Parts: sequence; structure tokens; C-alpha cells
Amino acid sequence: VAELHASLASTLPATFGTVDNKQVLIFQGKAFTSDIKLGGGAFGTAYLYKSSSSDAQLVVKLPKQNNLREIAVEYNLHHALGATGPHPNLLGLRGMALQIDGRVCIITDVAKHGDLKNVLTQLGETTNITEMDKNFLVKKLMHDVMQGASRMHETGFVHYDIKPENILVDGRGRALLADFGTSKTVEQAVAENTKHVGTHKYVSPEVFNVTGYLNSEKSDVWSLGITAYEMLNTVVKKTPVEMALPSSLEGGQSAVLTASRGEAMPHNEDRLDLFKHDTTSLDAPAIANAQTPLEKLVNRMLATNPADRPSMAEVLADDVFKVLENVHNADPDPVQVEAQRLFGAVFNPSATQ
Repeated sequence: VAELHASLASTLPATFGTVDNKQVLIFQGKAFTSDIKLGGGAFGTAYLYKSSSSDAQLVVKLPKQNNLREIAVEYNLHHALGATGPHPNLLGLRGMALQIDGRVCIITDVAKHGDLKNVLTQLGETTNITEMDKNFLVKKLMHDVMQGASRMHETGFVHYDIKPENILVDGRGRALLADFGTSKTVEQAVAENTKHVGTHKYVSPEVFNVTGYLNSEKSDVWSLGITAYEMLNTVVKKTPVEMALPSSLEGGQSAVLTASRGEAMPHNEDRLDLFKHDTTSLDAPAIANAQTPLEKLVNRMLATNPADRPSMAEVLADDVFKVLENVHNADPDPVQVEAQRLFGAVFNPSATQ
């Protein structure tokens, strides 16, 4: 614990102390206090800390106990990523600090819009943006998470717990993959014969049932496929649409993407009953009678046999996302600008009127 903390403290000093009998976090020379609990999970509880002298905010994750393995995973992953700098779709690690009782806390940035579960609920209910706009945001958020997961895989790590609660959305409308406590390298997963890790509903069949297939990044592809399926059914509630890039966007003058409306999405309810993990019931595709490329891609991500499942890099390279890839290199990025505008209309409509 001391080594992990000392390693980060040299560049991102963070310590806990008391001021006026109240616990404060001293981070980069500023005092932060908290009385807001954001939520909790298997790892512990997250609290929002606010600076007493500025608008700066941080999230501090306080573990239930000194789980050194999860702390080490967070540190090792971000240390590995550090060689190329932070990734825009992975929640950044700002530092670590020793609590007064000796527990190691993880300090991260604040994601303004909370987790994807909350965002999906808001998008599904709002009437402030059009169905076409919702389609665009779903596809953009899917693409963000895939980029973050792909970067993890390039670094040698598998997340093993991708789900809406572990995906955050910041103030720019950018999805951030978070909560890396269950992450492992492929070598670790094989050595430990990884099974039953992650959240039951999102765990891939090969991990849940230990089929003998070499644990790999394709477990994350399955989990993200389930998440994508939920996004489509919660927000769009229509057949996933394909997007065309209008000439105005190609010229960098507009970030409005067009899409055609679809019919109601047919379900295979057996696919959604994943708690049973009866692989014999998963042979049918998740989206029956899939017609569009996006429907077919989700079905491929949810192939029961991991050998039939694409890698995350292959998913990103699919034609479905080319319309986003083609404009992401622009400055400013019109896709990101449009996402930020739409999230403003959903979460703060008065400011956009």
C-alpha cells in the first residue's frame, strides 16, 4: 500500500487531514470536503468532494476494506496507459491517498451526467430531442465505450465487468469506461482460471460456465453487446438505424447526422434471460430477423461461441461506425460538439433555449 501511494504521491500529492474537526482531502494544494455520497458497489462507496476555494470537484472511492488487489489493478492499468497518456474514453486516475484509518482511496475526475444507466433512463424519457438525435447519441456512446475497451485490450487488460453502471458520461457527452477493480491481464485470467467474475447478467457464457475457451478480450465484447442491446431497447425502442453523413457535416459546418426511422425491434426473450446462462437457449440471435448492419453487429457480439465473436478492434472497424470515424479527426470534432449540445438539451434545457 505504501509503495503504491508513494509512487503517485510524488507527482499527484493527496493526503487526508482534519480542519475544524472535519475530515478534508488535500489534493494539489487545495482542500476538498465532502458530504455527498454518490453511490456504492462491490468495491466500496464513492463520495463527491468539493474544493472550498474554487469550483474544482473530485470523486473519492473509499473501499470497504483494504483490498490490495483491486487497488493494484487500478494502479497497474493506469501505469500501463501512462506510456501513451490518458485515453479520452477511460476514467482517469487522478491519484491515491491513505485514509486516516489506513485504507487506500482512489481519486478520479467527476462525470457530470453520472452513469450510463441514469443517462439511458433520461434519454428514454426525454422529449427535448428527436428520435433521430437519440439514435445518434446511442451510437456515439457505444462507439466511445468500444474505443476505451479497445485501448485496454491493446494494453493487455480485460475489463470483465462492462455494464451501464460502470460507464460514466461526462459534461461533454463523452462515455468513460470506469471501475477497473475486476480487470485482469489475459495471462492472469488464464492462470487463475477466471470464472464467475463480473456482474451475472453481463458475464459471457465462456467465463460463467468455464467452457475451456481461453479467456480473452472477447468476454468484454459479449458484455458490451448486452449493454448495447439494452441501450437500443431503452432509448431508441426502434430498429437500430443506420446513419448517413450529410454533405454539410463533411464540410465541417454542421454536426447533424441523419437517420431513417425503423419499425419496432423484434426480441428473442430467451436471450435476455441471461441469469440462467443456459447456452442451449442462446443459439437464437438476440435480434430476430436482423436487417440493418447495426442489428447484425450486435448479434455477432452476442455469439455464444467466442470464436464466432469479433474482437473489440474488429467491432470498431465495422462499417457501422465509419461515419463517426471519418469526422473524429476534425478540430473541433463535430461529433463531440453535437453530443455536448444534445446532452445540454436533455439535462439542462433552460440553458439551451
